Amino acid sequence: MMSIGVWNIRGLNKAVKQKEVIDVIKDNNLGICAVVETHVNCLNLKNVCCRTFGNWDWISNNSSCEVSTRIIVGWDAKLFEIMVISQSKQVIHCCVKFIDSGYSMFLSFIYAASIYIERRVLWEDLKKFSITVKNEAWCL
Repeated sequence: MMSIGVWNIRGLNKAVKQKEVIDVIKDNNLGICAVVETHVNCLNLKNVCCRTFGNWDWISNNSSCEVSTRIIVGWDAKLFEIMVISQSKQVIHCCVKFIDSGYSMFLSFIYAASIYIERRVLWEDLKKFSITVKNEAWCL
């Protein structure tokens, strides 16, 4: 059975942090791994993700961030199909299909702002996305 994990890594630019993520993926048999609070500069994003996720596919919310990437999601494309539905600097909303079973569900990977006023934007985003989800499985 494959697992899904999310980890607040607090910076992913250093090789030692990338190694920690690689070890967590292997030790926990993860098929999807999201890392938040990554602080990866967009110029370094591809290199960091290739080293960290190897031959996995990955996405980030760097296009929604002013300074550096906040959320990166990597997955084994032999096991999952992931379609990004929307993203912001605080969340990436996806539809995930388990290839073996055909089962699909929604996943929202969140790294909320520390300032409560900015989190209000996240709450509004989640309320709007719940309309898309309706009665389907949704994990945040």
